[in-house]
Amino acid sequence: MTTKQKKRLGGIALLLLCVGIVIGGFIYRKMLKENYVLGVARVYRFSGRGGWRYMDFTMEVNGKKYNGSSPYKDSDFAPGGLREIRGKSFPVIYHPDYPSINSLLILPSEFKEAGLPFPDSLKWLLPYLEKIRK
Repeated sequence: MTTKQKKRLGGIALLLLCVGIVIGGFIYRKMLKENYVLGVARVYRFSGRGGWRYMDFTMEVNGKKYNGSSPYKDSDFAPGGLREIRGKSFPVIYHPDYPSINSLLILPSEFKEAGLPFPDSLKWLLPYLEKIRK
């Protein structure tokens, strides 16, 4: 096999991997939309760069701990807003059979997508959400 053929094969493998990840993401979201349980999770860390942050959280289901991570754009939060979130508890939705399929609910749009009202208990968060402030 020539170097050119190896590069082409590597490119095809990478493309197939990306397609698989995208399809897996759609299946994950569909499963979560069709059947979920509402729980509580605590954000313990956020990380990321390049305009994106990942909220890492932990939750407990039937005595077992699960970790999750939900992506957010930097533009979702007002400057300094992320500091207010770490260590706080927020609603989370998870699949009852597969709790590792989960999603944190922080933004009003996430509650709307889940068919849930934005709770009064999270109104303190609104000043820290950039899109709400504008």
